[in-house]
Amino acid sequence: MKILIVGGGIAGLGLANVLNGNSDIELTVIEKESKWHIAGSGLYTPYNGVKVLDDLGMGELARTKGYIISHRLFLDEKGQTILDLDLEEIWSFKKPCLGINRKALHEVLLSKLENLNIHFNCSIQHLQEIENQVKVTFSNGETAMFDLVVAADGINSDTRKSIIGNIPFRLDQHQVCRLLIDKPASINNWTMFGSNDGIFLIIPISDEIAYCYISNKQSAKLSQEEFLEPFRSFASPVSDILNNKENLKKAYWSKVEELAPLETYGKGRIVLIGDAAHAIPPYMAQGGSLALEDAYALGKMILEDSNRDNWAQAFTNKRKERVDWVRARNRKRE
Repeated sequence: MKILIVGGGIAGLGLANVLNGNSDIELTVIEKESKWHIAGSGLYTPYNGVKVLDDLGMGELARTKGYIISHRLFLDEKGQTILDLDLEEIWSFKKPCLGINRKALHEVLLSKLENLNIHFNCSIQHLQEIENQVKVTFSNGETAMFDLVVAADGINSDTRKSIIGNIPFRLDQHQVCRLLIDKPASINNWTMFGSNDGIFLIIPISDEIAYCYISNKQSAKLSQEEFLEPFRSFASPVSDILNNKENLKKAYWSKVEELAPLETYGKGRIVLIGDAAHAIPPYMAQGGSLALEDAYALGKMILEDSNRDNWAQAFTNKRKERVDWVRARNRKRE
């Protein structure tokens, strides 16, 4: 069975790990970048995502490269505790959740894929289903036939556009701010400071580094200084972080969007997974975990029954209820 994976992010490499080494599968991965270029900064991975890493045999490596999160702390702007959630009790599992640098997670997912057939600087120019295969024309003009094409090329998936068309996005926030900083000595768990103005979240992603996610509740477009101003009066270490100009020089600003729900995750033998299928805002930190779940679920489907004519519908039947359940709860957190 010839399978093409489009995109070497969390979903694509997760699927490659499930399928790699199976002698009945010829696996090819393409990546449009000329080399690995990992966008983003930090990632909080709840246990449903960590469990997939455990099932793939790389959970302990991920814990070594990341930072084990055992509690979620909700504080007010003065630093007073509002809520302390014991994650081991909630998930009924030791070392359940993880803060990790996206690049480090990528290295974990690549750790068992030394012999994977990866083509860089390569994208799809055209797709066409012909009988029980998909004819793919690549950006270099070459063509090849595959039994299954899996699009794991992210929220702005070109593969999705080519088979479904332009799907609208719902703009949820004009901008949020993300930072990577030296881990404050006082921060040893997922820690969110909040007020009526917004939230300032700090997550350790290693013994030395922490990831910050800042969201201002103002719906109007603000300058960066206006956006950050309400948080400068928050308790330490928030005020200390913002008073360090070096931290702000490395700030990553972006809008927050949600992909409109799809009726089917793909078409025929072309399947969408991860953000290409169901990108949602990060309020429950489920983007990465859902991508890992997708990869594991689709991989097991392929290994258990590779004789399907409509992979997209079969995968949708398996995953849509779960994704819609997460999406509905995610919106309650906005």
